[in-house]
Amino acid sequence: MKPDNRDEERLLISRVQSGDFAALEMLYESYNRQAFGLALRILNSPEAAEDAVQDVFLRFWKTPSHFDPQKGRFITWLLGVVHNQCIDQLRRKSNNSVSLDREENQEHFSYLADDGPPVEEEVWLIIQRGIVRQALDKLPTEQRRLIELAYFKGLTRQEIATTTGQPLSTVKHRIQQGLLKLKDMMQAMEVEPGV
Repeated sequence: MKPDNRDEERLLISRVQSGDFAALEMLYESYNRQAFGLALRILNSPEAAEDAVQDVFLRFWKTPSHFDPQKGRFITWLLGVVHNQCIDQLRRKSNNSVSLDREENQEHFSYLADDGPPVEEEVWLIIQRGIVRQALDKLPTEQRRLIELAYFKGLTRQEIATTTGQPLSTVKHRIQQGLLKLKDMMQAMEVEPGV
């Protein structure tokens, strides 16, 4: 049973927060395909994608208070958490083989420690697959390509600069500008940002 409206969704969330596992199963049944699709696109592995989605739902079950219905839709929040989980998995995987002592890795680690501009979190927490694809398709080609490398392939800004042969400052600027445009397009489409 898919929640058809926000009231129904809020009721399911409230039930989960009260310890109703059946409500969690209903949310999982409703949204796991979208979450799995996003995770698969980022991780490029059905097993890893399935694990990521299950981990996110399990974490939600353990601490359902992390989602606040007053701040947006559950699917918006869920896809943002799945995105972050997948990127964390990619970073953990790539960091396992990276030496802290090597000078060329220092910039990579300083990037990981960087909180980044808040607009990134704001934009990617409002991911809704179809709407984001529409908005991405409206971006200039170069901005779209860099954003896809960062958010769907999990590359760092430095890795993108190396891969594309562009200066790091150009990569950062184009991604930032693209994200700002995405945010404006999403607001124009009246997509509610989630946190």
